[in-house]
Amino acid sequence: MSETRPVCAVVDAWSTGRFLYPGFTAAGWDVIHVRSRPEPPDGLKASFVDHPYLAVVRHEGDVAATAERVAAHRPRQLLAGSESGVLLADALGEALGLPGNGARSSPARRDKHRMAQALRAAGVPAVEDQIADRVEDAVAWAVTRDRWPVVVKPPDSSGTDNVVVCQDAVAVREAAELVLSSRNFADAPNQRVLVQGYLGGDEYIVNTVSWGGAHYFTDIWRCAKQRRGSAQIYDLEELLPFDGPEQAEIVPYVTSVLDALGVRFGPAHTELIHTDRGPILLEVGARLHGSFDPAPVAACVDHDHVAATLLAYTRPDEFQPLCGRPYRLRKRALCVMLVAPESGRLDGMPGDAAVRGLSSYFSTLMMVKVGGRIQSTVDLWTCPGMVYLVHPDRDVLEQDYRTIREMERGSLFAIAKA
Repeated sequence: MSETRPVCAVVDAWSTGRFLYPGFTAAGWDVIHVRSRPEPPDGLKASFVDHPYLAVVRHEGDVAATAERVAAHRPRQLLAGSESGVLLADALGEALGLPGNGARSSPARRDKHRMAQALRAAGVPAVEDQIADRVEDAVAWAVTRDRWPVVVKPPDSSGTDNVVVCQDAVAVREAAELVLSSRNFADAPNQRVLVQGYLGGDEYIVNTVSWGGAHYFTDIWRCAKQRRGSAQIYDLEELLPFDGPEQAEIVPYVTSVLDALGVRFGPAHTELIHTDRGPILLEVGARLHGSFDPAPVAACVDHDHVAATLLAYTRPDEFQPLCGRPYRLRKRALCVMLVAPESGRLDGMPGDAAVRGLSSYFSTLMMVKVGGRIQSTVDLWTCPGMVYLVHPDRDVLEQDYRTIREMERGSLFAIAKA
């Protein structure tokens, strides 16, 4: 154990959590990795980096025992590195007396039904929903409500995992059966199914970092999706300035959401729909923006989500004055979610050089390695990767985006049938 360097514990440093180790060590900290499970979820294995942590603590179900092993390293800070670590991070932080959001309100930051309940209790607009442990109850609620479509999903998964838009009772039954017979992103069985009213309008992503109950907005994105049958897949995300007519409603709404859910410390990733009656929450993750490359965002705003999180945990006195201040947008950015046209073995990326030659190209984040299995894209978990485009001129971004979509239909991927 280091005698001179402060220590931070990161729970489940998968996905974007892999950027925390180099950030903390560059700031003069040591990092221990607490694993809530032996391996990252399957969809995150390709991006996982097993850094040379000061120590690795494996949680075996007993919070008190895990807290004792973590305490031996005398950590000054502790946070979740990804969604699967949120509950354990809340419990460990409370047991160790470290800054955190507490275990009492923790379930409402993971379970989407409890999220909506917490918002309604605080007087914050929330989606209509019903939780059920039987298919018949899910169908009955949708039929009685009789306003279509509705959305069926697991209550505590992530991304677009088994999220189905249903136009009638037959579709609700099929979707509910699918959810209740499957496992969520963390490989836990779905014991309940959530049915929600469909929210029409543009989708937004809002990333924040909080400290002591004050919130700093690092970046706001407008999302576009493609409909594939009853499923929706992400198309692109556009980085927006802090100011704008929609943002003027979104920022105070997200602030009220974070307060209602007890998010007082650390990063949060909020997804919402801006409806004709204003912003309505889809979900909040009390962790970093998942499957995210901070470098292109850092080229556009003052503090990307990872950098702001590191500043809050290593130098909170410098971070706190940022809370309440708008971020500046220096350049524009698009995150293009790649769409695999078919399933098979990814033998190569013959179009990669052409993508890298685009005027606005910044970086590529692949979730599938060459030689690995690629799946036809039907949801966020089957998205094979993303391309970040950064440029001052939005017209250049739009043209480069269209070029990538054209390449996907022919020259971008080399996929062998498997």
